[in-house]
Amino acid sequence: MAMGQCARRLPTSTTFAESLALIIQQRNLIAESTFAETIPSAGKHRREVTALAENAVAKILNVEVPSDKFARSGADLSARAAGFAEGH
Repeated sequence: MAMGQCARRLPTSTTFAESLALIIQQRNLIAESTFAETIPSAGKHRREVTALAENAVAKILNVEVPSDKFARSGADLSARAAGFAEGH
């Protein structure tokens, strides 16, 4: 199975436990590790770092990010985090 093919076959509403059960049921399992580039986190809000990580994983798997909340750009998230910190 090509990398990312399994991710495209699973419905987005699959829970972690359901996904784990599917993996455990397999007679043979071949795991492949792929490392993304380092995500700089200095001075960034944790949500911005999360969004960057989500996008990096989606790019490696060649799938779309499942939710638009993670598709925002780093600048959008930085501005939003700054507004939140100021109480807006």
